[in-house]
Amino acid sequence: MEPNPLPVELIHRPSIRPASSLLERRPDVAAAERRVAAANAQIGVARAAYFPVFSLAAAAGFDSTRSSNWVTAPSRLWSLGPRRAF
Repeated sequence: MEPNPLPVELIHRPSIRPASSLLERRPDVAAAERRVAAANAQIGVARAAYFPVFSLAAAAGFDSTRSSNWVTAPSRLWSLGPRRAF
């Protein structure tokens, strides 16, 4: 009796994965990665808060208790100016 080798299709070969792919699946490593990403985002927020915020604001309206005075020049008011916040 002559030995017959198994067909290649029946031989189970374990998939070869790098060690890093196994580490990515661990819950503690994934949680640590999310904590590092959140801490990195907070650095960006803190850096942005270091600089002041400048804006330009405007307002317009009428200053009269009677609607008949709204069309006259003294009742009209407006303002325009910069605003700075730290």
